[in-house]
Amino acid sequence: MESNNNIELESLISEVKSLKERLNSLRPLNPTTIAKGFQELRMRMNYHTNALEGNSLDYGETRLLLMYGLTAKGKPLKDHLDIKGHNEAFLWLEDFARKKFLLIQGDIRELHKVLLREPYYVDAETPSGEPTRKLIEVGKYKTTPNNVKTSTGEIFYFADPMEVNARMTDLMDWYHDYETLPESEQDPIRFAAEFHYKFIIIHPFDDGNGRMARILMNLILMRASYPPAIIQKEERNQYLLALETADQNKDQPDLSAFIYEVAKGLKYSLELLVKSAEGLKTDEIEKENREMRLALIRQARETNTQDIKQKVKDLWERNLLPFYEELIIGLTLFIDEFVNVGYQGPHGVVNSVKDFNFLTNNWSTLYDNLDQYPVAQLIFSFSQALLPVTAETFSIRVFITLRHQRSGLQIEIERQGDGSASHLRDRKSEELKFNAFEMNQEICNQIISYIINSILKEFERSLEMNPSASTK
Repeated sequence: MESNNNIELESLISEVKSLKERLNSLRPLNPTTIAKGFQELRMRMNYHTNALEGNSLDYGETRLLLMYGLTAKGKPLKDHLDIKGHNEAFLWLEDFARKKFLLIQGDIRELHKVLLREPYYVDAETPSGEPTRKLIEVGKYKTTPNNVKTSTGEIFYFADPMEVNARMTDLMDWYHDYETLPESEQDPIRFAAEFHYKFIIIHPFDDGNGRMARILMNLILMRASYPPAIIQKEERNQYLLALETADQNKDQPDLSAFIYEVAKGLKYSLELLVKSAEGLKTDEIEKENREMRLALIRQARETNTQDIKQKVKDLWERNLLPFYEELIIGLTLFIDEFVNVGYQGPHGVVNSVKDFNFLTNNWSTLYDNLDQYPVAQLIFSFSQALLPVTAETFSIRVFITLRHQRSGLQIEIERQGDGSASHLRDRKSEELKFNAFEMNQEICNQIISYIINSILKEFERSLEMNPSASTK
């Protein structure tokens, strides 16, 4: 059986090397092709390596987060932060691999900071089995044991905290010795897998050791001109079982099964890059890209509809309703002077300004369909008709427009009177346009003052032209 396993391993490694040669034969590659291929690789790496640790984001949600900054509804914040942290760590890795710097323990601790971002608490147990909370520190080696239960229920003991510094020094000395070997004597696939294993049995950090082991393993592979190996979520059980199999004999661990899993991950990555370089798209890639596009559209719609409606509701209750209340109070000064005083809201709804309950109780009409029809407009109309019929009369219409744009919700104020448009001006724009969420009492007062003063000026102008009306 062992002989057959070795034959399968050698056959797989031969396939991996052939794929690497095939990819090299396609060079020089178009820079855009390279960028797209490695972007796809990075997206899959971020998804699969976090999924191995139990992250709940699926592949489409991972891409949406990294490419568009969209969060997945109902998924834990920590899962989003873990994806972002690993993406930053992977970008750090790519840069470090290119620079050919000598890897030292300080780099590993710094990478751990990038990966985990900031300290946090996790549930834990005391030595006596009592539940407690444990602070996970970033960029520092562990100070308390972090042993785990295996699939059989037995405890696997990692390096004691007091041993970590010495064990990590031994590991890095071994790594540096390997790097001094002539390239012809190096075996990067086996060495990367063994480094991963040695790092895992030390478990130097409180958390993130699995992700760190895979990142450092991939550094070795990338410096040997291989792409990073992606251990797929679907291979999780085989991956963990291969690690447990190696653990059965600590003095002479059998790593063949684990090397096989790493080689499988490397084959997966190489096939992806070869297909990208050749301009081919497999059914799997087409399906995943289609699912990602559908997820993007679905999430964008859900986010757009729910986010807009909630924001406009909050906006109305916090900013606009108090504004309209004060505006209505100001407008009541002119109710007796105007025959036609009306309110026109979205969808042609018309009500008397005097019926203020309409605005108070039916505010939802302002935002119900704002995701589909991105403009809601309030129009207050004032038509003076109590002056002599032969005299010049006037009308004023005040447009208060709530407009949803990519830049946010905008408020636009415009007054039309005496047949010509007159715009409220500020220092930056010919008409008043501002982010509705920045609306404050000062802005409200300016708008109300502008509207009421505009009506007063028109009313006074009309009276000046019709002196007989002043005796009213």
